[in-house]
Amino acid sequence: MFRESVDYIKESMDISEGIERGVGLESLLQEFAYDMASLSEEDKTNRIKKITSYYMVLLDKTKNVPKAYRETRKWANQIYVQHHAKNIRKGYGLEEKTDKEIASEIQDLINIQVNDPSTKKEDYMKGLGNGLVVAKAVADGKEPNWVNDSEKERFFVDRTNNHIDLVKKAAKKIVDRYPEFKDLLANAEVHDDSKFHEPERTPYLDLTWNKFKGIKDTDARINKATLYHITTNTHHPEYWNKEKANLDPNNRDKSAECLDASKMTHLAIAEMIADWVAMGMEILINERNKHE
Repeated sequence: MFRESVDYIKESMDISEGIERGVGLESLLQEFAYDMASLSEEDKTNRIKKITSYYMVLLDKTKNVPKAYRETRKWANQIYVQHHAKNIRKGYGLEEKTDKEIASEIQDLINIQVNDPSTKKEDYMKGLGNGLVVAKAVADGKEPNWVNDSEKERFFVDRTNNHIDLVKKAAKKIVDRYPEFKDLLANAEVHDDSKFHEPERTPYLDLTWNKFKGIKDTDARINKATLYHITTNTHHPEYWNKEKANLDPNNRDKSAECLDASKMTHLAIAEMIADWVAMGMEILINERNKHE
């Protein structure tokens, strides 16, 4: 599992910026994961993935490695230090205040950050705010009630990366059976990468969350982003029929008019099949989870 986490980090890095990105990220992982001997292998793997995802979201947003490093470090400090605040306080006999009083004070800080516009100017406030949310959850003994849509962002990143991983696995199976499609492995490495960048990222973030929550998509932005995605990625027939590309306005998963898929290259079709297999696996896993 630990080796998989290292691979996950490498896959998250853009090749042209790999060295620069790795410097800040590796330092964070060294501090909050690699050096944490008390963590189990599973917990260490999960922590590596969470920190990497959070760091990459900030880096893609700010295009500033030092800032992404600083803000991720502040977030990680709050998440992993505040999580143990209650036990530490008890360990040192600092129990003058009740959990309820502590939770109330933390809630005041959260309210200030959410309601005061001046606190929203810095990206790190989102991470800091959620660190306080975790601390409050520990004090209350409840699940964290995330603020500023960061849960939505994490869910989007995790779900999209999971889909890409499934596409890679499907692509490998295809190549194992049909070696002539060896170039499919390179395509799978950058499959759906456009979803992490505008104009797709924000609408797809909402789309992914809405599907998770069972909310019907009626936002025109989502249809527009979907049309952009399928006309700029070769594994969709619409890429090969840009002039006729269309969507059913009432169902973004369907076309209002059929297109000629015979224009697609064999490699594009192979990637489309890997995409379908990945989607099928996701549906199967989700259904299975519902009944467990």
